[in-house]
Amino acid sequence: MIQTLINWAEIIGGLAVVISLIFVAIQIRSSVIQSRADSYTKVSELWLQPASDFIEKAGRLLAYLALTIAHKLGHALLETMR
Repeated sequence: MIQTLINWAEIIGGLAVVISLIFVAIQIRSSVIQSRADSYTKVSELWLQPASDFIEKAGRLLAYLALTIAHKLGHALLETMR
């Protein structure tokens, strides 16, 4: 009787260890997937930020050039009207 209980306790303990290992494996896999996604996101940000900065600066430069040209054309037009 006691030997039977000991055997059952060993079986249940072994199953608990296997279930725990499966749980840990799932958690590790999930962590690796999340870490990989975070890495891809960071790399994307590092690549996109300079492009975004370039586009912003190019837009400012084009606006400045357009205003400068309009200003000079306005002065030239006023000079021809005098």
